[in-house]
Amino acid sequence: MSDLWYRNCDQFHSEFDPTELETSGRPMRFAAFGSVLLLFFFSTSPAEEYRIGPEDVLQISVWQHPELDARVRVSASGKITFSPVGEMEVQGLTTSELSKRLAERLRIYTRELCQVTVTVVEFNSKKVYVLGQVANPGAYSFERIPGLWEVLRRAGGPTGEASLSNIKLVTKRGGISTTMIVDLQRAIQEGRLDQLPTLRPGDTVIVPEKTMQKAQPKISVMGAVARPGMYEVPGSIRLTEALMLAGGPTERALLKKVKLIKSAGGRSYSVLVNYQDYLKKGVTSQNPLVDPGDEVFVPSRSFSWGITTNRISTVLQISATIVNFYLLYRVIEMGRVPYPRFP
Repeated sequence: MSDLWYRNCDQFHSEFDPTELETSGRPMRFAAFGSVLLLFFFSTSPAEEYRIGPEDVLQISVWQHPELDARVRVSASGKITFSPVGEMEVQGLTTSELSKRLAERLRIYTRELCQVTVTVVEFNSKKVYVLGQVANPGAYSFERIPGLWEVLRRAGGPTGEASLSNIKLVTKRGGISTTMIVDLQRAIQEGRLDQLPTLRPGDTVIVPEKTMQKAQPKISVMGAVARPGMYEVPGSIRLTEALMLAGGPTERALLKKVKLIKSAGGRSYSVLVNYQDYLKKGVTSQNPLVDPGDEVFVPSRSFSWGITTNRISTVLQISATIVNFYLLYRVIEMGRVPYPRFP
């Protein structure tokens, strides 16, 4: 918290005098060190003091008059009500400036009063909203708004599902809202956190969730093919490619009656394809596109009774011949057939 005192009715001054630094006759690195010290002191100089804003909560303490101590909230219009002063405009003042003004007004009631302390308890006028994939989403107040990464750390840090390469920064300047995408992941990897956009009061940081990779669309190839199943496709492909994905048609595939099942308007319908005409005659219309989600069904040739009968007959004839030879052999062995005699 920022504590600034008004003492003996005079402006508070730092006792440090930067001009007293002596660098002559000393190594240059000492001069460099002195420069760092100067930067440190200047960074906390009154020129960079916090400016009070709406919704801030202030603690006012009056020396030797505890009955006047109060905790007040700055209204949306930038004012506070402090007894016995009444309503007072404070927006844009530093705590030291407000301390001086309160002391001047309170001197009207008592000349002994010479010390007032104003402390900012809640820096609500410098809020940044952090939403999305962080441990603790919400509004965060700062005395000085830090960088984007520090703001996320204040919110508990990003979750494991956070996408740091697509952070949305929503800003409002002059009544106009704008959204920009910030690649925090790249900035971290390249060590460029200082080059990220500067956050201002009222900004909203949205950390999105990592997008799951969408499953590639599939087609179904079933029936008389070597490897029936579902196959991923990058987009629409020809029937030939679909059949090749499934290992090609089998010997019993009836390519004259390939069915292509499609969907439209929530309803399915089938298209009969004579793929054999494409293979033998080059009819390109019989090699249609197969779209993602389509089904290809290759039927098998139906059972042929004539072919089966011929095969059975052949088997029976062979069997009969074998039986006849066997019977003849048995008769000869038993001597039932005499050898022929010649004169």
